[in-house]
Amino acid sequence: MARIRTIKPEFFTSEDIVGMTPLARLFYVALWCESDREGRLEWKPNTFKLRYLPGVDFGGVQYGVARIPKAFTARKTEPDGSTSVLIYGTSYDMSGSIVLSGKQEDTALTQLRGLLGRGAAYAPTLAAGYEQSLLFGILKSADVARDSVNLSSVRFEIEGLPT
Repeated sequence: MARIRTIKPEFFTSEDIVGMTPLARLFYVALWCESDREGRLEWKPNTFKLRYLPGVDFGGVQYGVARIPKAFTARKTEPDGSTSVLIYGTSYDMSGSIVLSGKQEDTALTQLRGLLGRGAAYAPTLAAGYEQSLLFGILKSADVARDSVNLSSVRFEIEGLPT
């Protein structure tokens, strides 16, 4: 059940928080509101998106988004030799390319370095027809390349977490 939380002013200048993007900071606080006294919460990404980011358009991936569905399973072999499989979640991995101005390349590299191997929420767009594109996962790689004097591109791969 969602709870009311108090945020101290030091939160905004904490080294860990300053390294996050503004959207990640907002989502971090939103997850606090969702957590119980012990910090546990029911993982419902679509509910979080609707509750905390209604009508937000994040911009978009310029081209080449790939989503690969997957299921998370656990296999158990019984003493009698039979095997059972438990499906405990589904998700998808995502990869794509984002085009940005060359002026933003250094900032993008700095932010991406801080996100590698960490949890991330990503939505390439919230436009109609892409409602299922919100992904919670681990940023595995984000290669930045200078395409021209004024343009750079980021090729990213996110490994989805079970939802």
